[in-house]
Amino acid sequence: VFSDGASFYKTRFKSDVKFSEATFEGDARFGYSTFFAKADFNSATFRKEADFSHTTFSGTADFSSVIFREAADFEYGKFEKDARLWRCKFSGHANFRKTVFVQTASFWPTTFYSTASFYEASFRWANFSASEFKGEAVFSFCSFGFAEFINTSFKSDADFSFSRSEGLANFIRATFDAAIRFDMSAFDSEARFRIATFNGKADFSYTVFKDIVSFSTEDGIGGFGTTARCDFRRARFETPS
Repeated sequence: VFSDGASFYKTRFKSDVKFSEATFEGDARFGYSTFFAKADFNSATFRKEADFSHTTFSGTADFSSVIFREAADFEYGKFEKDARLWRCKFSGHANFRKTVFVQTASFWPTTFYSTASFYEASFRWANFSASEFKGEAVFSFCSFGFAEFINTSFKSDADFSFSRSEGLANFIRATFDAAIRFDMSAFDSEARFRIATFNGKADFSYTVFKDIVSFSTEDGIGGFGTTARCDFRRARFETPS
């Protein structure tokens, strides 16, 4: 237990680091640090702000089952190996702006109670399956290798505008209860919205679909609800069949 918080600002951790089940009662400062080996924060609790901005994780980063009570800042961070953030709970603002995920970024299944910002983040493989976004979800200007949002729930507005997906973009059984923006985005490979549910405005204007895109309902599940609106103005389908 770090009763007064902890400051590891600009620290270079050259071997494995284990903070599993640690509790940070005050602010935890890891900004501008470098983890050259494995960083283990499994089941840790951050009761105040957790600052990992501009931090580099050269080894596996394990943040599974971590509880963030207030803001969590990973802005300009870099994960060079697998980033494990499954079963996390973000009560405050989750800031991953311009963060780079070189390998797999697994947020399955994580709950975001406030705004989650991944603005201009880069993913090789993003897994947000079964995650829940209760606040605004910002993925604008993101680049995805592969993107999995299977069974993901968006309770508030979600913004994927100006994003690009090079591999499969999988939104099967996703639920969008508020506005969803994909305007000015590009899908280089298949985009799956099968059994996805749209209850707000879905903006696909100026979106480019280079491969197959699918919208469907099955057994009465999915599709566009009675309050939904859909905008495909000036969208381009390069595989119209």
